[in-house]
Amino acid sequence: MNAIGAVTQWLGFTLCLSLSVAGILVLFRYRRIELGDNLQFLQYSFILISVFLYYSLWSQILLPRFYIVDNVEQVANVISGLGTPFFFIALLMQLLWACRLQKRHAISWIVGVSMLASFAAFSALSGGLMGQDPLRSAWSIVGAVFAGALTILLFLAKDQTLRDNRSQYLLMLSALTGLVHFSYFTALADAPLYEPAFAVLFYCSHSAFAVLYVYSAKASQVTPVGIDGVEHLIQKFGISKREADVVRGIYAGKTNQEIANQLFLSLQTVKDHASRSYQKTFVKNRGQLIALVRDVESRAQQ
Repeated sequence: MNAIGAVTQWLGFTLCLSLSVAGILVLFRYRRIELGDNLQFLQYSFILISVFLYYSLWSQILLPRFYIVDNVEQVANVISGLGTPFFFIALLMQLLWACRLQKRHAISWIVGVSMLASFAAFSALSGGLMGQDPLRSAWSIVGAVFAGALTILLFLAKDQTLRDNRSQYLLMLSALTGLVHFSYFTALADAPLYEPAFAVLFYCSHSAFAVLYVYSAKASQVTPVGIDGVEHLIQKFGISKREADVVRGIYAGKTNQEIANQLFLSLQTVKDHASRSYQKTFVKNRGQLIALVRDVESRAQQ
């Protein structure tokens, strides 16, 4: 059983590492100009959650396997405690992202949820509900409260772009994170492999949430620079939808390869769309096309 547990833990740790790499590649593939300034808060949250995962959760799980000394668990607990600020700030960043995305008063939500989480943790501590590991219990209480607040924010979304068929998955993932934290206060916490399972589920929900948002937002949240000018250009010169996507990318300063990656097209297809756009708008290169978009936009605003 000990060997099975060790293999399971290493498999979970490897899975989390893979999710970290995949999440970073997806989250940092898009710039603010493509997904807006709100993306930076989700990026910060993902990084801080990753730091907390490896610094705190996995240190508690794996450290005792490397060092067989009397106080190794106490050392692991101290290391885990040092990672607590990363966890709390990550939750704040995620809540701030949701508030900014939904155009709600961020300060009110952050102060209110933080006070509620602190009160819940203090009440549990005073009531003797923390068990043998007060810090670990506090993490779960705070995490569950913030996950609940995030779920409510997404459920009350004013932004129509989050009411498509993918918004339900964001809600489900947010609620799942809260349930994962709540599981620490159930009989599941006594299971032999609960801690590695918790770490994997906790990180899977956060990784999937961030990645799903980015891919959901590609078609709905993106507000490229010069969008009004591009739309007027489409109407004036009869540019097709896919050609317009390429024009937006050109105006945003992206290379043909970056446009191809974003639109899932071949490099040659992007070049062909760009060439046809040049012909339709009577320009010769990217610089002239950008100048034309700006001119059309300025005229439309007059």
